[in-house]
Amino acid sequence: MGIFLALESYRLERLAIWRNPEKYEKGYQTLQGLYAIGSGGMFGRGLGNSVQKLGFLPEAQNDMIFSIVCEELGLVGAGAIIVLFLILIWRFFCDCNTRTGSLNLYRIQELHFRLSVMVERQLFSRRIHSCEYR
Repeated sequence: MGIFLALESYRLERLAIWRNPEKYEKGYQTLQGLYAIGSGGMFGRGLGNSVQKLGFLPEAQNDMIFSIVCEELGLVGAGAIIVLFLILIWRFFCDCNTRTGSLNLYRIQELHFRLSVMVERQLFSRRIHSCEYR
């Protein structure tokens, strides 16, 4: 893992920004996402009443959508969305155990894997997306 990170210098920089976003200028998006999550409170500001998506949070419509959901729906709404995703993943798992044809089984397993990875990436990890891409 260390060799993979050391091959390109920007990878180590992103890791450092992820650990302490307030110390770096490129940590702006992460900080704004955290501000959006924190400003939602318990029940949120209401649908469509997000302040961070109006220009403070870059790429609010795709990279940081969960931050906006947390701001608009609060902790309760964000928890409900996480529970709905977990129920969907659980249903895929149950369908894998009950289906008999190998083609159907592989399709369901693929959907289950893709959805699980998507949920993990979008909801449970703090990621860095700088404005400079290689």
